[in-house]
Amino acid sequence: MTSHIEIARKILYQMGGPRNVTMMTGAGTFLALERGVQFSLPSKFTQGGINRVQVILNDQNTYDVKFINLRHEDLSIKSSSTYENIQAEDLRTVFMKETGIELRPPVVIAPATPRRTHALSQ
Repeated sequence: MTSHIEIARKILYQMGGPRNVTMMTGAGTFLALERGVQFSLPSKFTQGGINRVQVILNDQNTYDVKFINLRHEDLSIKSSSTYENIQAEDLRTVFMKETGIELRPPVVIAPATPRRTHALSQ
């Protein structure tokens, strides 16, 4: 039987890895749920002020993803959206669509360094 922490860790790796999720989103307060993971986001950086994300493994072996805008003043939910039966390979796309944050770090390609020719080697 798989533990709560193992399921949460697997989901985070399918989203790009725990470090990557934290680095790219500022995510924090990770919580392993019975069949998933929940984490908080800084709402100033997300579209729609989303500040909580829940990813739950369902009985079809796909994921249900919930995006929440939780008001801290009175702990009421200002808005929420749910996606059901999401494949693991689509988690990043759904996250990007809903939050506006890309979970992949940008690829930096260094310019090619010209080869030096030495006068002595001729």
